[in-house]
Amino acid sequence: MQRSLDEKLVITRKGGKEGGMAELSQAGYRLLKEYKKLNEYLFNALADKDYWQHASFKLSARNS
Repeated sequence: MQRSLDEKLVITRKGGKEGGMAELSQAGYRLLKEYKKLNEYLFNALADKDYWQHASFKLSARNS
């Protein structure tokens, strides 16, 4: 993803006396925030029975 976005998403430091570490960069946090919003939207859409009934009606009307 870093190559595709041309941004560093994770900042790493090799181990040693003080130990290694990995943390998200600002771009990584922004990407995670967008992922969480999309994930919430999709799960809400999947749980919305009215939406699926409406979508089903549209599909069956087109296929008639």
